[in-house]
Amino acid sequence: MLERADKLLQQALAMNPRFVPALVGRAEMIAFRLKSSSDQRERAEMLREADRLTLAAVTADPECAASWAMRASVLAAMRQLDAAFASADKAVRINPTNAFAVSERMDLLIAAGRAREAILPLDEVTLIYEKLNLADFMRMQCLARVYASNLDDAPTACESWYALGGDVAALETLASIYGSRGDVEKAANTIAALHKTQPDASIGTIRKGRQPAEAAHPALASQAEVTFYAGLRRASLPE
Repeated sequence: MLERADKLLQQALAMNPRFVPALVGRAEMIAFRLKSSSDQRERAEMLREADRLTLAAVTADPECAASWAMRASVLAAMRQLDAAFASADKAVRINPTNAFAVSERMDLLIAAGRAREAILPLDEVTLIYEKLNLADFMRMQCLARVYASNLDDAPTACESWYALGGDVAALETLASIYGSRGDVEKAANTIAALHKTQPDASIGTIRKGRQPAEAAHPALASQAEVTFYAGLRRASLPE
């Protein structure tokens, strides 16, 4: 399915290299593939292409919020956080109701170790706009609260994320929250559910899976150590 979609996007660009939806769409395809690639040379090549595509998109239409939001995502993956924030800010200024633009800026705040700043804007956006990817917004609400050590509201946000289709990452985060709050029974039940899905789950395996994101964002890694990982230890997840 993705290969077919990518082929159609390439055909569209062959007919019109400045067709903004196709430029953004191809960059989004590359960003999706980046998540499953561990080959550094391949990742570098994909990032270069995504950089070229998003630069072409914002040049072709400087008033397209989606183009600037996608450019912010690519720049963040390239570890250029200042430039990523500038692009995300421009996307939100162009269209404050664009869910992709808003969510990209909130993700950047979390990655930059500024999770507390993301909580109120996320709450306001989720309340106002009905046509959002609620699972994605609840994920960000959950993570923002965890990294900001806002443990009073974190369980509700994270439980909603999991109920809306959150995967293993939601279970890991719930285990951390329950551990941090000293809720022994819920922590144990969540760890048991996690081990049904990931029998070898441990702090080490989780850290390995999160390593690319944490390596790209040192502030996030430092924050995660004293919040997320500390909670998992209190939940008695094996090292």
